[in-house]
Amino acid sequence: MFQFLTKRGRAAKRAARDLYAAILKQSRNPVFYTHFAVPDTVDGRFEMIALHCGLLVDRLYQNEVQPNDRLLAQSLFDAMFLNLDWSCREMGIGDLGVPRHMKRLMAAFKGRAFAYGEATRSGRGATVHALTRNVYGTCKTIDNAIVESLAAYVDSLVYSLHDKTKADIQCGRITFPAIEEFIGAAHHAQRVA
Repeated sequence: MFQFLTKRGRAAKRAARDLYAAILKQSRNPVFYTHFAVPDTVDGRFEMIALHCGLLVDRLYQNEVQPNDRLLAQSLFDAMFLNLDWSCREMGIGDLGVPRHMKRLMAAFKGRAFAYGEATRSGRGATVHALTRNVYGTCKTIDNAIVESLAAYVDSLVYSLHDKTKADIQCGRITFPAIEEFIGAAHHAQRVA
């Protein structure tokens, strides 16, 4: 419980802050909302954060899971929900409503992290299904080619995360694939539609 008081705990907290800042920057890329038709809403933005953060946590729990991996995953979870708590308050959700809202977001994140991890291990079809159900769940209609393009990005993201050593991740160093490289297929799908 008081691991943040140890040197290892403080290092995990710093790394988690850096990782979460990178996740926020990537998740806020306008390309997701323009070319990939992710709803530019509070829910849509949460979905992009959950996608990136969930896959990173999934990476930490693969292969031989060390105590440092668990500590970093928990620190990342804490950083994410501290930020989401602050965001809820900024949007005007009152003190009494924030805990209920956070509980719902925590359950949603855990479900999505599990779903995306399982989907990416099961193949492209499962990834497309998970994205359709979660990212595009509030959309009345969505072009399958756009979902396929986002699934190709997710595949690239998973490959990129596996290319990183856990030591790099433990130090807070992470890079994401350039989403702009996947615009062609999504843009073509939007023009055809």
